[in-house]
Amino acid sequence: MDLKAVGQRIKAAREAKNLTQEELAALVNLSPTHVSVIERGLKVTKLDTFIAIANALDVSADTLLIDVVTHSVTGVTNELSEMIEKLPKEKALERNNGNRKKAAEELGISDRTLYRKINKYKL
Repeated sequence: MDLKAVGQRIKAAREAKNLTQEELAALVNLSPTHVSVIERGLKVTKLDTFIAIANALDVSADTLLIDVVTHSVTGVTNELSEMIEKLPKEKALERNNGNRKKAAEELGISDRTLYRKINKYKL
């Protein structure tokens, strides 16, 4: 499992809600240091902690595990579509001069996920 990618998505979701690590930690009854370790992908979380984090951030587990889960509910597709719809009309790759890594960062997903989605949806 790519803990770093999962941690980056947790961080992106936290920042999207304008929460600090300290605020998220308080919501899920963890120390800020523990939240930092999770976001950096240094430690696997317990399932109940992972669910608490997803619930506190108002995101689905599929969204956070998009690179890990091979069979997920249609919610991931809907959430990805929503992310794409929120972007300006130009394509993320065009805005980043074809740099897939930068485009993926802008979208809050991993480079590998962006590559798969580009191929899957023929973007």
